[in-house]
Amino acid sequence: MLFFAFGILRLSSVYLRVLMTNERAIRMYTKLGFRKVARLSATGRLRHSAPLILMEIRAQDFYSDPANAAAAGLGSTWEAYQASLRSAGTAASHCKSRT
Repeated sequence: MLFFAFGILRLSSVYLRVLMTNERAIRMYTKLGFRKVARLSATGRLRHSAPLILMEIRAQDFYSDPANAAAAGLGSTWEAYQASLRSAGTAASHCKSRT
């Protein structure tokens, strides 16, 4: 899903919310590269539950992991990812100018 978010959709970051009491999920997200950003009060249907943790992963952090960059076919650096976005943008602009 993160390859889709950063590669296809070109998002710069992805956020998620998790219950503060769900320690196993927080550990898993941390291992995937997410970091804690904020503590949120639960509202709406969750208002009677534990507070939430807002977690974030940025494209730069995701592709800084050599395994993720290699799996995306980008080599092993954030710069390779940036270069692939620039070349995709250039290709897209050429396609638009021909129509």
